[in-house]
Amino acid sequence: MEALILIITVVIILVATLLVTPGSGVFPPRAGRRRSRWGTRSRWIEPEHLPGQAERDRALGRTRFYVYVLDTDIGPYVGHSYHVGRRYEEHLRGEVPSTAGENPELVWTSRPFDTREEAASFEAAMKAMARKGDPRFDEITHIDW
Repeated sequence: MEALILIITVVIILVATLLVTPGSGVFPPRAGRRRSRWGTRSRWIEPEHLPGQAERDRALGRTRFYVYVLDTDIGPYVGHSYHVGRRYEEHLRGEVPSTAGENPELVWTSRPFDTREEAASFEAAMKAMARKGDPRFDEITHIDW
């Protein structure tokens, strides 16, 4: 009798867990999220966090940062840099793994940002817009894809 009660309790716990686990297939993904084979992922991209980078930038005299868009064979690539020309040449030489062999062409550069953090946040927003095909990406860059 105790074994039967234990088995029923375990089954109830397992069923309850499946009902409330995100991405379990019982309930559809929450609004604002997309499904992937690994469960649910946010559609927003987090800006990169570089501890101590602000101090290094100040020490090196880097006071302006830019977001740029490259047109590549596989679609738009969004990045940020304090020196877009130097960074673009790195892309052309194949030194950036994400664009190596993809024939990058610089098509847009933003206004200058005062901090790398501001540029990284704007870059993350632009990447999110580009990946989901948001028309605001085209409005901001004035690029006709």
